[in-house]
Amino acid sequence: MFKLTVYDAVGFDFDNTLMLYNLTNLYQFHYTYLTKFLVEKKGYADLPTTMDSNDVDFFRRGLFLDFAGGNVLDISADGTILSASHGTKKLEKEEISKIYGKNMRWSPTDLFIKDKLALWEGPAAEQTRTFLDYSDTTATLVFAKMIDSLDVNDEKDYSKVWPHLLEAIIDMYKDDSDLNKGLLSNMPHFVHKTETNIINFLNKLKETTKLFLLTGSASNLVKPLASYSLGADWEKFFDTIIYCAKKPGFFIRNNSFLNESGNKIKLPTSKGSYQQGNWSELYEIIGKELDRLPKCVYLGDSTIQDVYAPSIANKPIDSVSVIEEALTDGIFPGEHPHGNYVKSEFWGPYFGKNNLTVMGDIITKHSKLCIPSLCYLADKPLNFEYVPFWIRSE
Repeated sequence: MFKLTVYDAVGFDFDNTLMLYNLTNLYQFHYTYLTKFLVEKKGYADLPTTMDSNDVDFFRRGLFLDFAGGNVLDISADGTILSASHGTKKLEKEEISKIYGKNMRWSPTDLFIKDKLALWEGPAAEQTRTFLDYSDTTATLVFAKMIDSLDVNDEKDYSKVWPHLLEAIIDMYKDDSDLNKGLLSNMPHFVHKTETNIINFLNKLKETTKLFLLTGSASNLVKPLASYSLGADWEKFFDTIIYCAKKPGFFIRNNSFLNESGNKIKLPTSKGSYQQGNWSELYEIIGKELDRLPKCVYLGDSTIQDVYAPSIANKPIDSVSVIEEALTDGIFPGEHPHGNYVKSEFWGPYFGKNNLTVMGDIITKHSKLCIPSLCYLADKPLNFEYVPFWIRSE
């Protein structure tokens, strides 16, 4: 059972948790940005810069790129390859077995099964990458289309594909990038206003609970986006606001807190706005202010950064996974406004069909509850007792 009122402090991620994007427009914007960069600066002349309906159906979070092979993989909870493509071409089971062996396994993803942080550093990071957030999932399709464009010209050396794509992604997220300028100059096109019931929910929750905002995004992006989506006085909801949090490291390392000017500080109080930092220090400050060991929970959409990392944090903190695919996979009733960009017939359900995907497994093992959006909490009393869907379905 899960009940919000047992917690002394409740934390929220920002992107795709408190603030939701118009994924239809955002994905198109991301795709065009990345492909134009690659066409104009890296010579991928055959790479299309617009998407068709088949491209849209290729999108799904939590897939793994095989840099050297030019393949995209969907992995089960035990590491078996459930399905795969070469570029955007679906591979049959026999083709997968020929490439990865009869057991249909790959050593870099086997390492991920053992160590969920292995892809953030070390040798595996040079062989594979998985995109877990809507902010970068478009790169999976772009990678596959880059492979297609090389195959058309019978070029089988894929060694430059990932470095070139990574360069495009880094360029896309520079502070002064055209993407950020475009996003901030046309927020109604890319960002949904936060539902009134969520605003009311935050106001009510704040009466009895410390609230903190913990985001990997920089303040120069969050502040205008939050003002648009949550309202001009959005900062009033939170005791603590932490930008550039460097998750998952925030939960498991001891990075120093910085003030908003970028100077190192010892966290003086839970009140205020900061950068970077670490969970241990914030937890101890909250406990000192409450004069007891606090019970805390964090709500976010990233399977590793927001769900798995809190489960291995230096100080205790629970997590609630906010997974929009829980709606498109039919776990919760309702329609997603951008369902065709979230649900993939090509890859199948995010959580898996007959076997749990590795992402579905992480969610059911490491979060206390999974919801499709904050509306699911906002529509019910604060003391409502929730039963996680994986227990409900047993």
